[in-house]
Amino acid sequence: MGVGAGPSNLSLACQIHEEVGQGALFLDRQVDFRWHPGVAFDSSELQVSHFKDLVTLVNPRSAYTFVNFLYENGRLYHFLNAQFEAVLRAEFEQYLNWAFHRNPLVRSGETVREICFDGEFRVRTDTTIFGARNVVVGIGKQAQIPPQFQGWTGRNLFHSSVLLHIHPEVRKKHVCVVGGGQSGAEVLLHLVGLPKKQRPASITWVSQRENYLPIDNSPFTNEMFMPCFSDHFAAMSETQRKQLLGRFVLASDGISETTLRAVYQELYRHAFLEPNRCDITLRPGCTALHQRRRGP
Repeated sequence: MGVGAGPSNLSLACQIHEEVGQGALFLDRQVDFRWHPGVAFDSSELQVSHFKDLVTLVNPRSAYTFVNFLYENGRLYHFLNAQFEAVLRAEFEQYLNWAFHRNPLVRSGETVREICFDGEFRVRTDTTIFGARNVVVGIGKQAQIPPQFQGWTGRNLFHSSVLLHIHPEVRKKHVCVVGGGQSGAEVLLHLVGLPKKQRPASITWVSQRENYLPIDNSPFTNEMFMPCFSDHFAAMSETQRKQLLGRFVLASDGISETTLRAVYQELYRHAFLEPNRCDITLRPGCTALHQRRRGP
């Protein structure tokens, strides 16, 4: 039994369906697959190769590959001819939704309310109770609000993951983006790209890191994602794992080079071509310690 059918559990569901065919069920409360909808900007791209899809690196002949999605939807040649530097996240979400509905082991619109264990697992939903020998929980990450901002959240202070849900009014306001990773960079580009009459008066981009750093997608770092290294990692102690993850945090937590280039180009345009559009300030090496309300 899988609780949640996001990318991780959906990948497992696809592999089980093709290798075993039955004996598993994956439940997800969503009716359609939505992948970070609150920050699904039109220009957002994957940070990794499309070969790192649900199944290709495990089974390149699978019917659930991204390439087969392109083929079955009549766009394979068009995709090749378009020569994208990276896959648009909007298209990859279409691929994930395609696999989500294609897989008979996935049941959508089913919310899990409780999991009990009495020799075997009992998984209760709104409509029934399932029994299972094994349960895989894949419910995704939860938005993390730093302690200094707790209790202040609302339309004027919010996590980036809900930006497109609430569409905050930023016209002629002073906006601070806290966080120097990919999401922070994309939020900055979104704000700058708003129609002129809707743009903020100023944007300040704060990051604890000393610079706005690119994701490490280099060949030897990517060796860490090979099966042999996964076995090596699993054999480490918890302390060794934490130390390694700290040293290689940019293997997954940096900004794509195309996004960094887009940000720099926007800064150039503002500085030399359209200096009065929006006041943009970058604050790397800066930690947001506290806040206070000014005005209503």
